[in-house]
Amino acid sequence: MYIPLIRFDGNGATSGKVDADGPHMQNNNVGGDWLYTMRSSPYQRTGYTFKGWNTKKDGTGTAYKPGQVVNMGKPATLETMKRSNRTSLALYAQWAQNITITYNGNGSTGGSTASQTTGKGVNVTLRKNGFTRTNYTFTGWNTRADGKGTPYAQNTAHAFNASTTLYAQWKINQATIKYNGNGATGGSTAAQTTNIGTQVWLRANGFSRTNYTFVRWNTRADGKGTNYAPGAKVNMPAGGMTLYAQWKINQATIKYDGNGATGGSTASQTANIGSTVKARANGFSRTNYSFVKWNTKKDGTGTSYSPNANITMPAGGATLYAIWKINQATIKYDGNGATGGSTASQTANIGSSVALRANGFTRTNYSFVRWNTKKDGTGTNYTPGAKLNMPAGGATLYAIWKINQATIKYDGNGATGGSTASQTANIGSSVKAQQNGFTWNDHLFKRWNTKKDGTGTNYTPGSNVTVPAGGMTVYAIWVETVPAMPSTGGFGLVFAIVSGVAGLCACVAVVVFKRRRDARQ
Repeated sequence: MYIPLIRFDGNGATSGKVDADGPHMQNNNVGGDWLYTMRSSPYQRTGYTFKGWNTKKDGTGTAYKPGQVVNMGKPATLETMKRSNRTSLALYAQWAQNITITYNGNGSTGGSTASQTTGKGVNVTLRKNGFTRTNYTFTGWNTRADGKGTPYAQNTAHAFNASTTLYAQWKINQATIKYNGNGATGGSTAAQTTNIGTQVWLRANGFSRTNYTFVRWNTRADGKGTNYAPGAKVNMPAGGMTLYAQWKINQATIKYDGNGATGGSTASQTANIGSTVKARANGFSRTNYSFVKWNTKKDGTGTSYSPNANITMPAGGATLYAIWKINQATIKYDGNGATGGSTASQTANIGSSVALRANGFTRTNYSFVRWNTKKDGTGTNYTPGAKLNMPAGGATLYAIWKINQATIKYDGNGATGGSTASQTANIGSSVKAQQNGFTWNDHLFKRWNTKKDGTGTNYTPGSNVTVPAGGMTVYAIWVETVPAMPSTGGFGLVFAIVSGVAGLCACVAVVVFKRRRDARQ
């Protein structure tokens, strides 16, 4: 069995050699055919570039490219090959005359791009630009320096029929002058974009800043850069620039008004708007009045400032008016043991009539009675709403309280007769539990309890009971006794009497035992 051979012909090559190529065949197990991956040329030809292989010397036959897979058919015996007149494949090298692609920087200021040697009519991938040009961006290659020839993009494949020079095409870069309000509170100033190096007239300020006046532009926000006035001419720098608005804060004045003063004066203050100034001490005087504070309104309904208080200088300044008060005194209210609430003080002119306030305090388990000038109630009494002439120095009135009472009720809890009187006393005070006054047939009284079923708190008659807020009910707790035996005669009577005595003794023993046990509890 013979493997097909491929014979290669240099077809004018000036160097290199290759024999028939067969060992590189690979059998395809699926179809049984022999496959061959076409090789590159082992030949060289001075002044030419290898293009590929062809079954004819003049290139009019079947063309094959290096790397192309060729199906050589099924293997055959020599006899079969002779009978079918099969021959090995002969391939001829195809050549293209060398040409040169030269790259021109066309005004570049740096870099380089190497030339390329390729074959005439053979596709070649154009080089990526390696030139640089200050302030310009590369846009592509062109067969003319002025860009009016054939354009080519870098890294794309093209075939040329003659040596060619490709010129770098450039687009001048642009830059932008941006305007920064630098603390502006409104407005805007549009940026300017143009070619680097061209002349630009700087814009007028379009920003606004509350309480500030625009002064100039500067290349630094803090004003320590280069100053520019609006309308100044600037050559657009590479990378552009940002100009910052420079501002001067406005000033305003705070004036002081005596507002009825009968003497003295207080000097005005001028400072930057938004800065902090200390309110002046009052220099005015007014007979029979005391200075209280400064206020932005004459009637005192505006914003108040005390002397030396911080004031933020407002735009347009301000006038502060002296606020006066006639000498006054205060009635204060003391809860005097209250557990909640409050009663507001009353301040009025000395000697004026004041209606005393209703009590606003609360005291757990107590009721308010009156006001008094002493805590123990031994001073002067006043009822809420009473009129009091404001004394010099004012006064403190103390709430006078009366403790509330509550009732302990006694419940027979099934009793068939008798009663036990309730007890009313001050909440929180201690009373003695009543003796039981209830009766219940066949039952003995045991104790008192706060629950009917005896699961609450126990109290024995005469024990101490603290009167709770809201009072309470205590229930009689009973023990059932053994009933008497019926009457009989003769021996039965004797037996009944003996049995009855024995039962009575047992009952008495039980009662005594329970009482002793209860006493221990």
